[in-house]
Amino acid sequence: FPVTNLPELKQNYPNPFSETTKIEFTIQEKSNTILKIYNINGDVVKTILNGDLKLNPGKYTIDINSNEYENGIYYYELTNGVFKDIKKMIVIK
Repeated sequence: FPVTNLPELKQNYPNPFSETTKIEFTIQEKSNTILKIYNINGDVVKTILNGDLKLNPGKYTIDINSNEYENGIYYYELTNGVFKDIKKMIVIK
C-alpha cells in the first residue's frame, strides 16, 4: 500500500517556464518552513519562506515570476521539520 500523509515537494509547473511557474508542497507537521531558490552555483538568489512562520499542515502553492530571474537552471529547496527536498527548475525567456 502506498504511504500517505507524508510531506511532499512537487515539481514546479510549467517547467521550463518563461513567465510564471507554481511550486506546490504539502506539509504534515506545524514547524518552521523554509523555501529557498538557489542558482546553479549554489548561491541563494531568493528566500521565499525564511522559517519565521510555522505553517499549519496542509497544501500550499507559491507563484514564481520569471522577472526576478535570469535565464538558466535554478534549484528550490523546502525544509519543514526534519523533511527536506530539492527540485530543479529552468527559466527560459
